[in-house]
Amino acid sequence: MTVDTKTDMEYVTQELCWQRLCILKDAGDGFSGVDYWLKHVLVFDVLEEKWGGEATFGFKAYGQKMFDLMSVSLDADPNSQEYRDAYRLTWRLLTVSTTQKI
Repeated sequence: MTVDTKTDMEYVTQELCWQRLCILKDAGDGFSGVDYWLKHVLVFDVLEEKWGGEATFGFKAYGQKMFDLMSVSLDADPNSQEYRDAYRLTWRLLTVSTTQKI
């Protein structure tokens, strides 16, 4: 599935607005984004879950290498390093990672 540019930019804008809101200190109206963040936002490390391929193969492998691994044919030699990496990546993503809805 492809996300159109407008939808992608709306999502990024929403994220930036949220980040800006959370770093605001009391601007005279009594609301503190910092206090809100500290008291009401649950934060946890999602590197292993959301960036599974990168956690497995490293961030330098992101992009073309991942695309190439996901393009390996099922008919390829199962003993080849490329096939083993593709197998490892696929099962890592399917069993441990999640997807992100935009």
